[in-house]
Amino acid sequence: MADPRTRFTLALTRAAASGAEALLALVDYATSRAAPAEDPLWGRVDVEHLPPWISREQFRDACASGLIDGAVKIGRAWTAPRHAVEVWALAGGQSPAANDAQLAERALAAGGYAPTRPAR
Repeated sequence: MADPRTRFTLALTRAAASGAEALLALVDYATSRAAPAEDPLWGRVDVEHLPPWISREQFRDACASGLIDGAVKIGRAWTAPRHAVEVWALAGGQSPAANDAQLAERALAAGGYAPTRPAR
């Protein structure tokens, strides 16, 4: 009977080799998959697929207020282009609550209000 340490080392070596082979197969599979051209949601982000540093509330509020370009509401959920979400996040991930004056101006403009210049 072989030494237990030798058996353990051989078993570990075999497991590592098969694990590496499985990983390479997975990488080959993932890189062979192309984005389906007919899928309109390819390359888009929703609340279920956000990076961990962006909260659902921040994303939802930013989409609703127009801070993320190309964001659209599908049913009850917001979706936005991945690139636009990254641009918004790298710019500081500003949420509407962070700038109330800008939010108020945007709401007034959406309602048709045009600010007038003060009289001198």
